[in-house]
Amino acid sequence: MSFAALLLVWPSVACASFNGRIDLPFGACVAIGVVAALPGAIAVLLLEWRATTWLPPPWAGALAGLSFVYCVLRLTGLVGPAGDRGFYLLPIPPLIEFVLIAFVHSTRVRHAVIWAVAAASVLLVGLALTFNASGPSARPSEGWGVVCGGAVTTVLLWRLGVWLGQWTLRRRFG
Repeated sequence: MSFAALLLVWPSVACASFNGRIDLPFGACVAIGVVAALPGAIAVLLLEWRATTWLPPPWAGALAGLSFVYCVLRLTGLVGPAGDRGFYLLPIPPLIEFVLIAFVHSTRVRHAVIWAVAAASVLLVGLALTFNASGPSARPSEGWGVVCGGAVTTVLLWRLGVWLGQWTLRRRFG
């Protein structure tokens, strides 16, 4: 029993006593972005796939819109403590997808809006990481790596969801 407790306590003591910088290469940051974005990207894939045969009610879209606004306010630091801001970036892509599915019924218009929102989001988050870099451990290249990995993962799985949705329609209606 004490050996298991020692195994649990030792890493936390070692992490708490480390005060130096951890510099990650760009490729490792891209990999972190891919892994971090994977749950949200899977949700986007499933939403887009099901959007061909199911539309959520408008009240659910409004709730998703309110959740999106809250996440953006937390991410920018206007609401709540600053300790967990990065976590609120994760649900934003599925919330945007859900709101657009609920309110924009034209697939072409929705896809154009999603491409525009994705490009603007990557640009804004990347610029914020570049120009708000403060302190000795802040490196814009690390932030750009995470953003690029997350964006590529989300866009690829979104496109897969679009393809699966179209495949489902072709299979169902001939």
